[in-house]
Amino acid sequence: MEVVIMNSEQARREWREMLDHAYMDNQEVVIERYGKPIVAVIKYAQWQKTQDRLEELELILGVRTARAREAAGETKPISHDDLKQLLIERRNQGAAANVGA
Repeated sequence: MEVVIMNSEQARREWREMLDHAYMDNQEVVIERYGKPIVAVIKYAQWQKTQDRLEELELILGVRTARAREAAGETKPISHDDLKQLLIERRNQGAAANVGA
């Protein structure tokens, strides 16, 4: 994916073009202020895909942490059904937080 770099003034002046770069041209747009990157503009679908992947990675990390704690005798084993229910509850909590935002 190509990256387009714009300063904040240019992004303000060329708002529509910036959105076209991100949406139509499938490019990442990095906006800088005082020569430092401050935000990135990407397609919503790409952002959602990134959020979903991040959630998956956090769940994998949670499982690894739980297994390590179990191996160290700090916790009891959890059943597959209990884990599934816990994941559903976490997902629902995240969805509820997004609705309220």
